[in-house]
Amino acid sequence: MINTNLNNFSFPLLLCLTISPVMFLNQFGESSIPNAEIHPGSNLTHKQIAQLLRQHGYGVIEYEHESPLAVDDDIIYTPEQVLPELFGHVRAATNILRSSRVWLDKEGRASVNYFYDTETKANRKLFQQALDTWASSTCITFKKLADGKCTRKTTEPGICVGNRDLCQSMIGNNFKYTKGFQKLSIGDDCELFAAAHEFGHALGLHHQMGRYDRDQFITVNFRNFELELMSKAKTEEHFRFKWNQGKRCKKGQTFETSIPVPYDYMSLMQYGESDFADADYRIIFATRDAHYQYMFDYARSGGYLQTHYDKFVLNSVYKCPEKWAAACRKSGSTPPKCQHNGYVNKDCKCACPEGFRGSQCEKKHGSLFPVLDRAKVMIDVSKPGRVVLKGKGMHTNNDNYPLRRFIYYQYVTVVIKGQDAKTMTSVRVYEPGDVAKSYTLKLGKILSYFQQLESNDCEYGFLFFWGNSSRGLMRTECFSSFVNNEPKENAPVFRAKDRFMDIVMIAKLGEMFSYAGFTKWMLEMLQITVSFPQRPQGALKLMQSPGGTMVSGEDNSTVQGAAALRKAMSTLGGVAAVIGVSLALLLLSAGGIAAGVICWKKRNAKQETGVKDAFVKTFRLESSSSGSEPSSESGSD
Repeated sequence: MINTNLNNFSFPLLLCLTISPVMFLNQFGESSIPNAEIHPGSNLTHKQIAQLLRQHGYGVIEYEHESPLAVDDDIIYTPEQVLPELFGHVRAATNILRSSRVWLDKEGRASVNYFYDTETKANRKLFQQALDTWASSTCITFKKLADGKCTRKTTEPGICVGNRDLCQSMIGNNFKYTKGFQKLSIGDDCELFAAAHEFGHALGLHHQMGRYDRDQFITVNFRNFELELMSKAKTEEHFRFKWNQGKRCKKGQTFETSIPVPYDYMSLMQYGESDFADADYRIIFATRDAHYQYMFDYARSGGYLQTHYDKFVLNSVYKCPEKWAAACRKSGSTPPKCQHNGYVNKDCKCACPEGFRGSQCEKKHGSLFPVLDRAKVMIDVSKPGRVVLKGKGMHTNNDNYPLRRFIYYQYVTVVIKGQDAKTMTSVRVYEPGDVAKSYTLKLGKILSYFQQLESNDCEYGFLFFWGNSSRGLMRTECFSSFVNNEPKENAPVFRAKDRFMDIVMIAKLGEMFSYAGFTKWMLEMLQITVSFPQRPQGALKLMQSPGGTMVSGEDNSTVQGAAALRKAMSTLGGVAAVIGVSLALLLLSAGGIAAGVICWKKRNAKQETGVKDAFVKTFRLESSSSGSEPSSESGSD
């Protein structure tokens, strides 16, 4: 389900589940209706099935006289799909989300029946808009049935569109399991992006980040999920439920095409970067290539819907290009042979993806994922110095975006790769407080602006992600980290452990003033300075505690120090000496400033005496690197 609160950057996909007058929904507690009916195909009652689903971390939807349904965020499953062993089925890789679960009528034509639930008030206009976006780009026929209750009996599959306070859907045609109309919910907080996303599920599409090969392109940071396990209202089931949002499908569980499809960062079915995170907006879904990270927010914030690849995959499964090609021949035309994930469209021409053009998509033309309009500031850095954002492509023009509010957004990406492998990246970021003050005074809203930023600077200001994108280790800072009354010398400094650092900024500061120029101006005034100090590991000293002499030679060689330790420990020999050397070398290899004490269990008093004579018990590791900036920073993991 997709939260469409306009105050949020990434539009978190998890809404609070509430009970509507008709639907009995209780995510993690006891069943809210007495239901002793035996579930078909098992010896369990509906209530017992519901309890098992909760124990496995699913939310539960219950109707009177119907089987309970499992809820996994915005996706709804039947019990047979998530607990097949209870019904005599063998759990297999393709048991869920079979690519054959398409909507076909008795004649084998792509067709979907739908109607509106008379017991709830769905946003019909919004659902129709979402339906139209798919109808215009596929060969699927959508047939409207008479409205009625979702629980009415049927012998043919169909979708009952209701409003259960959520944006939710099943994936594909589930009539085999439901034996009735399957439910699709368009809640009051849904917007077009969310409605089209849910209808994409209903037609058979799974989440983009659920692809079986997704780990090649993105990292899912499970440790950043909002767990709230300390709350009395939350349970282990809630923990499991949250982690389900980052699961990866197995090969064969999702729709696949005969031609490999690139990972689609702009897909309608892709979650935002911080969905399911706490209010600190930590990144859950990180792209391995930082140049594409902004796209996770760009699509939904801009109101962009189906991409070429969304349409390509769904049309391939429903065999739409073959049907359109047959229509071309019937009309006397010869359909083109489309290449590079292009396909024959309704107009008997090739629909080509970005990066290809020509009558058959045969000509390479640019990138598969070109830099988008409001993300032109894409800077690669390899040398120390000031990073200037002004004049790099930011603008305030309204280029007819699907959502008008998108004019307030700006995206900045800085990818840093030092030239010397012995250095690490250090970045100082500073925004003078009087800069914002002088500008907002002109707008007459400075007090209300900074009062709101006091507690909402992430959602009203801008997000600053930094770290190592290739490893998925990205941290989050917000507006108040940079705009304050502190002097420049106290500005935050961000340091990586090596010469690599990625920075991605998402800003919409001007939305508070209805003035797009403020977002652009504040970003341009950011003072970003990059330096590459020597890594401490290259200049460590191994020393005895105060009062003793250095173990290593005058050249600070850790190799000589290790040799000296090895000689000193040889009096014990065997395993003890090996362990001692290993522990010492582990301390030597640790970066930064640290105090290390080698401890071991004494077997007896005599051995302890020998150990005291043979070993240096306490070591101090000092960094002799020069030119480092003040240690007011937090390093990236």
